[in-house]
Amino acid sequence: MPKSSVVLLFIFVSVSSALPHSPLASALASDFANSSGTDEAIDVIRATFEERESIDPELNQTDTPKCRLGATEKCPMSKMPRHVSNLIVPGGASRCIYASSTEYQFQVIPGDTDKLLFYFQGGGACWDALSSTLGACSSEAVPNDLLGLFDRQNKGNPYKDYTVVHVLYCSGDAHTGNVARNWVQLFKGKVEQRGFENTRSAVEWAKQNIDSKLSSLVISGCSAGSLGAQAWAAPLLREFKYEHAAVVVDSYAGIFPESGHGRVMKEFGICTRALLNKKLIKKCEAGKVEIQDIFETAIRENPSTAFAHVNSKTDSTQMSFYDGVAATFPSKTDPAILSGAEYLKRMNKVFGRYNANPNYVSFVVNGNQHCFTPDTITYTSDTTGINGKGKGGRITLNQWISEFPVQHGQSVQSECEGKALTQKRWKGTAYCDQAQVGKTFKP
Repeated sequence: MPKSSVVLLFIFVSVSSALPHSPLASALASDFANSSGTDEAIDVIRATFEERESIDPELNQTDTPKCRLGATEKCPMSKMPRHVSNLIVPGGASRCIYASSTEYQFQVIPGDTDKLLFYFQGGGACWDALSSTLGACSSEAVPNDLLGLFDRQNKGNPYKDYTVVHVLYCSGDAHTGNVARNWVQLFKGKVEQRGFENTRSAVEWAKQNIDSKLSSLVISGCSAGSLGAQAWAAPLLREFKYEHAAVVVDSYAGIFPESGHGRVMKEFGICTRALLNKKLIKKCEAGKVEIQDIFETAIRENPSTAFAHVNSKTDSTQMSFYDGVAATFPSKTDPAILSGAEYLKRMNKVFGRYNANPNYVSFVVNGNQHCFTPDTITYTSDTTGINGKGKGGRITLNQWISEFPVQHGQSVQSECEGKALTQKRWKGTAYCDQAQVGKTFKP
């Protein structure tokens, strides 16, 4: 496939993933698959951008209560109705990526004050002027509908009574950046990536409004939010006090070309003690730190806390972002385009690295689905796919997630559908990593 087609495919998947589970996204995916040439592909991409630009930043916010933090206004959760979505505008150093973006806000769904679900929203990434120009990241902080783990009515939701602090995403930096860029986006103004400050504002508000010691803390997120949860896991587990905690990340294994991974992380401005220890800072400053280094450090530092990945075997969005980064940072050793079989092989190597730690498990789903937990498929997915529905006695995703945090005397195990093979026999996409299958964590 020509490099131009790689970039076109990357653009399309990046943008359509920002319109999750919509008829438009499905129709565009079909149109793209049926396109016979570059001109048709460009038309599909153009239509996607036009639709995205027409979306009102106030979508899903018309009836949502909003509070603006200030010198005298603290936006106390005690004044918010239980189980209702609220928006908090923190001000200060928080902001979305462009000068023209609307002000940053995070979402709160009040529940029990001793139980917290701290969730990072997804929405692509922008690591240079080109990816920014192509619209590869969300630039508005739009709240999630009350679906998936946010659903307060579904009895199958293990976190329906938790207070939810949802770190909305509009910074394009996987919630980690703290940098002013040296480019200006046409018609959108100065570019700053302040995902770190945005998250910090949500953390500070949460600490003022929940119990000083939680009975349960769950850290999660999907897509770019999965990366955010991985990067923030160690600091959050240090900052909050709790009896039981878990980190369950959804749909990002962090598979990137080696030529660009560490450089992108460094240029986001994460090489500080706020997120990394001294050893990782040194590696970060050399442009060598990767998300796996950061997440594995968190796993090792918290041996009594369960860490878990939920991921598809051939996640199409993750594969396309790999292709996009590869087009930006050409490599002599990494492929320019990631096949499904190669993606699964690399994913299993990443998970295998974490699997060496007793407190890590995984839930691997057949297919190419990207993100489960912010959607209704949380309740229909099992390891056979998004509509498996637990047939044949299989555990559904929501049932598996309900085991987190894992309390003393209980256990959770890794789940995967397919023949268990050792690494030497990995081929295709139907297998499971033998080292992970049935792995059990019991604190």
